[in-house]
Amino acid sequence: MSHIQIRISEEEKKSAQAIIDNMGLTLSSAIKLFLRQVVKEKKIPFQLSAEAFMADLKPEKTLESEEPKADTEDANSWNFFTKQQIG
Repeated sequence: MSHIQIRISEEEKKSAQAIIDNMGLTLSSAIKLFLRQVVKEKKIPFQLSAEAFMADLKPEKTLESEEPKADTEDANSWNFFTKQQIG
């Protein structure tokens, strides 16, 4: 058996723990499910967006004027890296 250690803010851990508890899972079992799905699908099992990560790093540096807002229909078809809409 392998051991994994991660660092996460206490607030994020508590928020995730509450949701996972409501699902009847432990934090450990939820992480195991995630890793099993990665292996099964050979990819991260959800869509990633650099926009959210960049906003956390430097909110004043985001290109809000060029990109659609997250609450619009077109936000899901935006490629952050090429700054172009997809489709």
